[in-house]
Amino acid sequence: MLTDSSIQDRLTEVKNRLANKASYYDRERAFPFENFEAIRQTGLHVVNLPEVDGGQNFNVEQTCELLTQLSSGCGATALCLAMHLYSVGGFQHILHPKLLAEVNKKVREGHYIASISNPNVYFLYKNEDFERVSSLKATKVAGGYIVNGTKPYVSGAPIVYYIPLYCYTLASQGQRAGITAMLANRDMEGITVKDTWNISGMVATMTHQLDFDNVFIPDSNLIGSPGRGLEATHELIYWFRLALCAVYQGIARSAYDYVLDMVKKKVDVISQKKMCFLPNVQYAIADMKVLLDNSQTILLAAARQVDRDIATGTLGDVSYLTTLEVKQTLSNSVNEIIAIAAKIQGTCSLQRGNLLERLYRDANALHYHPPREDLLKEYIAKKELGIIPLKNRWI
Repeated sequence: MLTDSSIQDRLTEVKNRLANKASYYDRERAFPFENFEAIRQTGLHVVNLPEVDGGQNFNVEQTCELLTQLSSGCGATALCLAMHLYSVGGFQHILHPKLLAEVNKKVREGHYIASISNPNVYFLYKNEDFERVSSLKATKVAGGYIVNGTKPYVSGAPIVYYIPLYCYTLASQGQRAGITAMLANRDMEGITVKDTWNISGMVATMTHQLDFDNVFIPDSNLIGSPGRGLEATHELIYWFRLALCAVYQGIARSAYDYVLDMVKKKVDVISQKKMCFLPNVQYAIADMKVLLDNSQTILLAAARQVDRDIATGTLGDVSYLTTLEVKQTLSNSVNEIIAIAAKIQGTCSLQRGNLLERLYRDANALHYHPPREDLLKEYIAKKELGIIPLKNRWI
């Protein structure tokens, strides 16, 4: 629980500010710069930093609670902040101390971090496969790497400063080929934002593409060793998946609260009674409540498990499978909650500008965050069956 009353007060204040403008940014297809300024001013962008660096040392569970509350005000803003917070939290354990000190200083000053993204490489087993799927290539030069290619789907692209990358690197100087993780920043020459975001859901995230044209990244900005970027960033996967789910849990909470308030006030035209007295409405509210509470329970239980595994250095298959299960469960339950809410409200829930219409579009996006459902289910099943993912996955 977020027991610090000062943080809770700040969070409530920002959530209400976000809720007041969420429909505007969605309608105008505009990025909510003022929301991120409000987050800076209230210090919510530094909660994952250690206390010595001005933060609250939030763990995964606390981060999920914060994001769920904030997302009930504006899902798009919370999604961009989730990418930042999970990166800040995970970086505390994986960056070289000197680079970490630089990053933490920039975060304190109000800079935001993008998501490193999920490379979906579980079913790849040879270096040439990594090269084939990677959209960024890094060539070793004196003192660093030259990076070319694209990083698609960068949530909060208009404001992010640090850009974590997975790049395919060729073997050089005794180092193996493979995925290398590194950290770029917007001061580096050759990085441009390409306006590519034209999706119906999470409109205000402005999840654009970043193009890299001969961008030099120094050796000091590597995350782990060359060719071993996936191993070096393993912890980030857990942070990412649960922070992401927390955002969509907040969207479901927003739909539930909206409908709960509506049925207490709105009169049914046939019975002339308030809708809350109708049995079908009561059953629907109960269904939503059960789904909402169950998804919250499994989300926070998974977060606590990951926090324990991080503390003991035992992150592995159990937590990995658990976080996949959380994503699959929430993908279904969040969208079902909003579908039930829309049926209660009726046809007007389909009108542009209606809260449920926006929440429906935003919630549907959870299905498309990596890993997509077919890969997620295949991974879980193969693990349970003890099947090793060879090149020929299907017989």
